Amino acid sequence: MKAVLDVYLKSSLVLRIGIALVLGLVVGLVGGPVVAEWLNPLGELLLKLLKFLIVPIVLFTLLVGINQANLSSMGRVGRKLLGFYVLTSALAIAVGLAVASFFEPGSGLELSSSATVEVPENPGFVQVLLNIVPANIVEAFA
Repeated sequence: MKAVLDVYLKSSLVLRIGIALVLGLVVGLVGGPVVAEWLNPLGELLLKLLKFLIVPIVLFTLLVGINQANLSSMGRVGRKLLGFYVLTSALAIAVGLAVASFFEPGSGLELSSSATVEVPENPGFVQVLLNIVPANIVEAFA
């Protein structure tokens, strides 16, 4: 048994992931919903641990990237990043408008005369602007 474990641990990561994928497929096909229900807490634990690790990984990646960057190149990188952001935002807006024009969501929808609609109060520009900025940096990362 120890020899099999040593061979497994010394193999490449791609091979280990492939083995785990095949074993998971076999267990899922053989066990069905009963095994899936039994393994569900382990899956939930894995997802919670991954979500727990995202914030520190992003934070330390940003810190290391800023620490290793040259100050002279930061302005050039910032301009490229801003341009990329503006370009992708404009592309997203154009795609959204095109899809909305093509599919015409809500067309043909009619409310009955007895239906009531409660429209929430407009929070105003300043409140919307303030709601964009999170109060907690961990929430912003999450």
